[in-house]
Amino acid sequence: MLEIHYYGGGMAELLFRYPYVLNGLYFLPILLFLAFRHIARNAKLLPIIDGRPAKLRNFFQAIFAITAAASFIVALAEPFGVDKFKKPVWKGEVVDFVIDLSLSQNANDVKPSRLEVSKMAILEAADVFNKEGIATLCLAFFTVSFNRLLECTPDIDNFKSIVQRLDTALAGNMGGTNLLSAIPADYGMIREEVVPKNSRITLFLITDGGKEMFRDKLTGAVIASELDWKEDELRKKVVELSKSGIRVIPIGIGGTKPAPVIVDGETYYAMLDEKIIKKIASWSGSPERYFIMRDGADFGKWISDQILMNREVDYYRDESKETDLWRYPLLLGIFLASVAFGALGVVRKLVVW
Repeated sequence: MLEIHYYGGGMAELLFRYPYVLNGLYFLPILLFLAFRHIARNAKLLPIIDGRPAKLRNFFQAIFAITAAASFIVALAEPFGVDKFKKPVWKGEVVDFVIDLSLSQNANDVKPSRLEVSKMAILEAADVFNKEGIATLCLAFFTVSFNRLLECTPDIDNFKSIVQRLDTALAGNMGGTNLLSAIPADYGMIREEVVPKNSRITLFLITDGGKEMFRDKLTGAVIASELDWKEDELRKKVVELSKSGIRVIPIGIGGTKPAPVIVDGETYYAMLDEKIIKKIASWSGSPERYFIMRDGADFGKWISDQILMNREVDYYRDESKETDLWRYPLLLGIFLASVAFGALGVVRKLVVW
């Protein structure tokens, strides 16, 4: 087996799938010698140009023909290159999506709806994670209580199928958003029993913040609904979670104006509370790490970027990639054969005798 090695950004080898075919190359020098001897001995039988036999031109034709044969033999042996490189294996990443499934997620101030946009972004991010080797994903939803839909799993297809089926009906078509219920309490168990040791857990909290209003039937005035949770308690939960090593990244979804939502036959108005989204980011220790999802925002890419940035390498794994090279000697052989047998007229132009 023929091997050619070079170094510089990696090591490469030139190999052949059928190396025994290369044995045919041993006969070519003999054929070339016999061709030269025949031309020299039979010069009188060669075409006459300007009163002299065309020896030189026939010598060149023989060289091109033998070289073309060598190229065809190499092509038949099917050469291929093997590039060897080191691929980083990252330390474990666990991504937990906790999504608001209150009825306000049916609002269409973000097209086609808040919930559908969230689902599309999660699916896009899941594909990127799968490609990058991040295969542990978790899924939960909340309204006034927390519900773990999918314990952390490496089954990306199952994860995606469940995301596609997300609907407010899963939460009983309930109104109201209790952000205290959005903070999972099962990370201790997940770390101990489910995910690889030393994995980094990132929580993406997707919500509009629970800012809701209704119109008073008597006065027509728009009145803000009372929150189902206390901000100070939420701050304590987020700070505690962050101190345990879990990254909390809030995602706000909604337009800039109140959007109508039907709850039990009554019309409510839901509006994105950007202030609480920014506060959660600040409590988690990274005030700039939040996202406001509106039309045109590439949320899926932003999610994947948050995970792919600042990853730590666990170790490097040897990988290789094969590249077929047989086309190159084949094309060279066709060209040389064309030259040798006068199809291109090259020899005739270069050598007149």
